Amino acid sequence: MIQPPDLKWPRRILWGLAGGLWFLWIAYEDRGLGAVTTVSAVIAAAGGLTLLDRWRPSGPLTRKDWVVRLSATGLLAGAAIGPLDALMVLVKVSLHVHPQSDFTAAQVLQAVSRTWISAGVGSAIGAAAGFATRRL
Repeated sequence: MIQPPDLKWPRRILWGLAGGLWFLWIAYEDRGLGAVTTVSAVIAAAGGLTLLDRWRPSGPLTRKDWVVRLSATGLLAGAAIGPLDALMVLVKVSLHVHPQSDFTAAQVLQAVSRTWISAGVGSAIGAAAGFATRRL
């Protein structure tokens, strides 16, 4: 049986990191998707950690339930990266009015089209974390 850990402080630290990265990214003049995807991934990871912390059972979990919970949380967090990318790009384009836009419509579509890949990677990371957990 696995007793899920208290994720209060790791969750707060990750949300603080996400806010700081977002603040720095808004002012960063870049036309690529690398920086925005990094910030989106940190925000999605913080959201996933929050979901996992709030989806806390009253007692210990079996190993199978623990792996399923971590895998599902990773799937949802990974699936949020693409839409977060698109939302952040659209916010930045609306805040920074330039003669030539920072991001093109093709880049927004590219960010959203990678949602399935990031969802699969998030699920795999969650399952790996669940399997790697011996005892908590």
